Amino acid sequence: MSYKIITILLVLIFHIASLFNNTVFAESDLDAKIIIDIDNKTGSVNRKILGNNILGYRDNKRAEFYNTYGGGVWNPVTKTPDAKYLKLMKEAGISSLRWPGGKWRKSMHWKSRMVGADRQPFGLPEYLQLCQELNAEPVITLSAKYPEIVDIESLFAYLNEPLNESSTNNKRQKWARLRARDGRKEPWNVKWFEFGNENFNTDLSVSDYISNYKKTYQIIRSFGADAKLGVVLEDSDNTDTGWTYTVLKELGTNEGIDFGIIHPYLPMVVKGAIEKLGMERLIKASLYADANFEYRLQRYQEAAKKLGWKNPLKLAATEYNAHFKQQEPVKVRNTLSTALHNADFIRIMLEPRNNIIFANYWHLANGYWGMLRGFPHKKKKIQLLPNY
Repeated sequence: MSYKIITILLVLIFHIASLFNNTVFAESDLDAKIIIDIDNKTGSVNRKILGNNILGYRDNKRAEFYNTYGGGVWNPVTKTPDAKYLKLMKEAGISSLRWPGGKWRKSMHWKSRMVGADRQPFGLPEYLQLCQELNAEPVITLSAKYPEIVDIESLFAYLNEPLNESSTNNKRQKWARLRARDGRKEPWNVKWFEFGNENFNTDLSVSDYISNYKKTYQIIRSFGADAKLGVVLEDSDNTDTGWTYTVLKELGTNEGIDFGIIHPYLPMVVKGAIEKLGMERLIKASLYADANFEYRLQRYQEAAKKLGWKNPLKLAATEYNAHFKQQEPVKVRNTLSTALHNADFIRIMLEPRNNIIFANYWHLANGYWGMLRGFPHKKKKIQLLPNY
């Protein structure tokens, strides 16, 4: 993208923001001066920042919607991505797609539900096919709490083990052969895996997490050096003690960490806070959250350096958003101000010094946070929300 186009886009964004903010803020708050320095080149654009999330299986009343329609993006009749969603996803430049997100539940039963002839309409092969048609890299969340139950070695074999049709009594070949029966002889060669999801907020102890991580890391290495495993870091400014400090200390110089996983949801606001502080103040807070985000990124790097890391810690923001978790008086998470907040987060993640290797907006379609809303299977038009 040329600097001229970027300049035009910036002017348009600030013009639209002014029109929006004029209904909320005083006129004196709208004055701004933008200077574009085209000679200040900080590095190439990392388009892997433009990733997104789709939801995996959920064992609640909406399970069929995700299992059958992929949250709206899949057509189970044609067994292809929905054409309208696919077009919008391509236009958004989605470069990586994370799945299933959230916590792997024991009830997910990937061996019986997500692969094989009797799998659900939107299973593991369908998710990977969607990634392939998007030319987006898959990012798969693994279970940190139930690695034995999930059987991560078998899952990796299904994804990445080369098919050897002459081999017989081999566990990995069993799953490679099933992948071939599912329509894919060649390995999917999935590269990015994250070990767990926000486990610092669960009943899984940090010691058990580290132990399970080490075992999984060795399994991944046994498949070759291409796949990368990420470690969950706490979403906090505290890196001197606690979860982040412990995992970096115990894993960084021993078993190894390919990248750290972060989920910046800033600011975190609930309905009561909006009622107490007022809409104007809370919207301003979301537009100032970039400073807090950049400070937190610096804290992660400082912690790694203190613990003896020779190179900067690579990070992946596999979820990010402004955390307005309320419906009244308006759905702030779906407003233009929150979209501008997220655009500012993208700006920060594009800075080479912050060492973000990829990022995934939470999340793509429908649900609570979706940037696109619509149900083609119900003949309903897809709505583009400001975050899109």
